[in-house]
Amino acid sequence: MSSGKIEDGLAGEDHGVTGPSGIQSVEIGLQILATLGRMGGVQQLSVVARACDMPRSKAYRYLVSLERSGFVDREPTTGRYMLGSECLKVGLSALGNVDFVKIASNQLSAICQDLRESVLLSVWSERGPTIVRWEDAGRQITVNVRVGSTMPLLTSATGQIFSAFLPEVLTRKLIEDEINSGTASQWGIKNWTDAGALLDDVRRTGLGRALGRMLPSIEAFSAPVFDQQGRLAGALTCLGLKDTFEASIEGRLALTLKAKADQISARLGYNGTFSR
Repeated sequence: MSSGKIEDGLAGEDHGVTGPSGIQSVEIGLQILATLGRMGGVQQLSVVARACDMPRSKAYRYLVSLERSGFVDREPTTGRYMLGSECLKVGLSALGNVDFVKIASNQLSAICQDLRESVLLSVWSERGPTIVRWEDAGRQITVNVRVGSTMPLLTSATGQIFSAFLPEVLTRKLIEDEINSGTASQWGIKNWTDAGALLDDVRRTGLGRALGRMLPSIEAFSAPVFDQQGRLAGALTCLGLKDTFEASIEGRLALTLKAKADQISARLGYNGTFSR
C-alpha cells in the first residue's frame, strides 16, 4: 500500500507526478488487489477500505469492477471479498517464468512416468509453499489440493522441504502458527524443539515425508531443488495411495525422486554447496 491516498483521475504533471502519465484508476485497482493479496483469506469491505485508506463507497465501486472482471471473488452469503481466479492465472504465469519452473515443467511428465506416481512442483510465495505444476499418474487419488494451493510447513512433505532449507526468517511465523494451532501435535510436534528435530532429519536425509500426515490414505515424499547460488529454488514432490506407495527412504521411489531433483539442480547450475 502506498504511503498516501490515491485519488481518481489521471496521474500526470498536474498532480505533481514526474515521468510518463498513467491511469490512476488502474493504480487504485492494483492497490486493492495487492492489499487483498497481502491480507490473504476473505475480507470485509470495511477492512479492505481501511487498509487502502479510502472511503467504503469508493472501495466498493472498485471491488465491483474487479469482481466483474474475475480478479476478485465475493462470497454470496457473507459479502466478503477475496482474490479471484484471474489473479491466480496472472500469479502462476509470473511464477512460470522462474527458471526452476520452466526447466522442471519440461521434465515433469517423464518424471511422473519414471516414478509411476503423481508429481508436483512447488515454489515459495509470501503465503507459503505454493503448487505451480501438477502431473497426474492416472490413479484415483482424491486430495484437497490443486495448482495454486499452499501447503502446511510441518505436516506436508513439500512444506518440510521449505521449512528445512529456507532461511528461518521467511518460515518462522508460519511454523509458529502451525505449532500454536496444534495441527501437528498428533505427530509429536508440539514446540520448536520438536519442529527442529523434524527439520534436522529432513536436512540429513534430503527428503520431506508425509506418510499419512495430511490425509490418512495419502503418502508423499518431497526433495529440494537448488539454484546456482546454492539457495532453495523449489521442491519436487511425489504422492500416492498408502496401499501402493513405496514408503521406504531407501526404496526405489525415494532414491529416484532425489536423483531427479538433483538433475534439475544441476541444470540450474548448483555445485553441491547449500546456502540458507
